[in-house]
Amino acid sequence: MSLARLLDARRIALLRRRLHARLPGVPASGLLSITLDLGAGDDDWLGVDLARAHVNWWAAPGSRESGDYRLALGEAMSFATTGSGRFAALQAAFRGLAPLWEHDDARRTGELPAAHVGFAFDDDTQDGLPNARLLVPAILLRNRAGQRTVTFSCAARAAEGAVGR
Repeated sequence: MSLARLLDARRIALLRRRLHARLPGVPASGLLSITLDLGAGDDDWLGVDLARAHVNWWAAPGSRESGDYRLALGEAMSFATTGSGRFAALQAAFRGLAPLWEHDDARRTGELPAAHVGFAFDDDTQDGLPNARLLVPAILLRNRAGQRTVTFSCAARAAEGAVGR
């Protein structure tokens, strides 16, 4: 799923304008997230192919009543680690990222960008995959009680071409 399928031309143009306006204030090694209000709707995005790489879907327990759904697509930034110090390493990676992460929420939706964490219970991995990972999705769709938002995130150094991907 791409931005072109999620957003109309007007919203893509708005995203580009906000991205270019905020980019000069973001450190070269930083991350920029822009949140757009998508208005009211009942999307839960269950039609997305969850077998694709870097696709995660989440619903709050009891979400039928609260309507809290999230769909994370792609990868703006990722940090992986293994071993007994993996939780401390993930925490250190996030502490290093947080001061370099700029967020633009001009419509004041109140939604913040998110970093997702996944981990295995075993200290070491047997299958070549990392057993602990911190991921900032490129696109984060949210529906909270019928109010929909999208948060687009990208590394500052890759911002120029990020909207077109």
